[in-house]
Amino acid sequence: MSINTGKKPAILFAQAMRVYRQGQLPEAIQLFEEVITVCEQENISKENLARIAAHISLYKIHRMLGHDDEATAHFRHAINLGASEQRLRDFETLEEN
Repeated sequence: MSINTGKKPAILFAQAMRVYRQGQLPEAIQLFEEVITVCEQENISKENLARIAAHISLYKIHRMLGHDDEATAHFRHAINLGASEQRLRDFETLEEN
């Protein structure tokens, strides 16, 4: 059974969130990166939200792990794809409190 290409990023994102919530960070990183790869390979513009959310999630995970360079790269990718820098910074502040 093949997955409809347009739905694949959303399915992968849901799987990534499930393993993230279970604390399986290496698996979550792999799945979030796969979301980004599928969106890029298939040039799926309507799934840009999944791509942005994957970058934001990777930013949060790498930040938690102390991987500052990776976190910064994903933060910048999210901004370049249309995420609001102020909202991301507000989110960062909320997480610290």
